[in-house]
Amino acid sequence: MSSLDYVLKIVELVFAALFSFMIIYMFYLLSLSSQLQKQQYVLIQSFVTYTEMAKKIEEGKAFSASNRLTIPAGESKDILIENKSGKNIKIVVVEITTLSNINIDIYDNVTVSSHGNKWDIRNLNLASTYIPNVTIEDSGSYTGGELVGKKLGYGGSPSRAIGSASEVGETVIIPNGNNIMIRITNIESQDTTVSVVILFYEDED
Repeated sequence: MSSLDYVLKIVELVFAALFSFMIIYMFYLLSLSSQLQKQQYVLIQSFVTYTEMAKKIEEGKAFSASNRLTIPAGESKDILIENKSGKNIKIVVVEITTLSNINIDIYDNVTVSSHGNKWDIRNLNLASTYIPNVTIEDSGSYTGGELVGKKLGYGGSPSRAIGSASEVGETVIIPNGNNIMIRITNIESQDTTVSVVILFYEDED
């Protein structure tokens, strides 16, 4: 092979490598753009939810409930959110903090055979005493329903079972006469404690 042919071969290989790099880089930029769009969507949805929540707090129609629950090894605790307010209820977030690993399952419209331990519901506008006809409780007897969400909770880290920043999906609207149930299962070999915080507001009809 002559020196000229050798140089041309090197130039050809260099251009081939540059072309391959440009193709790979182009796909990287497309992928990055898609990820940025997803992040922007989450930020926009979070901002919309925040402004809606802020407005409802001012109106005296935003609420919170929280509790700590001890779950024996290998057992579960069921949390029911039942709406009988005559209006839609929007769940902004259900955040679960756990000392050990747990499974979290979400069910739509279970049958309530007997009620359990009712939670206190607090109006986030301290000047208002209005509380809607919504029941939040744990440890009742619930059957049936449709399993609509599954996720894991890790010890020491908050997990959002529901909410605009969660992996499960956006906020959830519970129409009048409907309910959701969140089942928290301790998958470890020792008892654990979880804390649960629920934020919601009364939506328009």
